[in-house]
Amino acid sequence: MLMQATQSVVFPGEWEQLGGNCSMAPFPSLELLVIDATSGVHARTAELFEDMDSLKPAITEIEQQRLEWKRMQQEQVSKALEPVSKRLGETLVPLAGDVDMSGKWNVKIVTPDGKPATNQYTFIDQETFETQSSDPFFQPGKQWFSISDGAMVSLGVGFHAAMGSDDDLILVPTNDPTTYLRLSRTNH
Repeated sequence: MLMQATQSVVFPGEWEQLGGNCSMAPFPSLELLVIDATSGVHARTAELFEDMDSLKPAITEIEQQRLEWKRMQQEQVSKALEPVSKRLGETLVPLAGDVDMSGKWNVKIVTPDGKPATNQYTFIDQETFETQSSDPFFQPGKQWFSISDGAMVSLGVGFHAAMGSDDDLILVPTNDPTTYLRLSRTNH
C-alpha cells in the first residue's frame, strides 16, 4: 500500500508502471523500501514520508479519542440498561457490534404496569423488518432499522440494545427506560 501511495503521489509518470524509469522494491525482512529513481523523485519521496510521519501523533490521538468515546458509550448504555437488568434478574450485555437479525423473532413487550404484549417481527435483511400487528412502537408492515454497538434505531425511535440470557435481544426505549422488548429467535 505504501508503494502504491508513493507512486500515485510522487511524480506518477516517472514510475515503471506508467512508462517511466523509476522503480521501488520492498525488502520486508530488512524493513526496507529500495527506490531506484532520480534525485527529484528521491527528494519528493523523502518529503512525503516526513509528512506521513508527522501525521502519526494526530492519527494516534484520534484513535484514542474514538476508543474513549466508545468506552463512554458502552458505559452509558450499561447504566441505561441497569433498571431492566434488575427487573429481569439477569445481566444484560450491551451489543458490541452488529447482530445478524435475519429470521423471525417472537417479541414480548413489557410496560411499567407489567402487562406484556406480544408480536412477531420478521427481519428480512440487515435494514428491514416486518411486524405482524400493531404494538406500542410499530404499525403492521415493513419498517427500516439500524442496529449496532448498543443501539437500535427504527422510524425515529431509539433503543438501547443488549443481549440477555438465552441469546435474547433486549431493547429498551431511550425515552422510556421502564419499558422493554425481549426478542427471542423462533426455530422456524
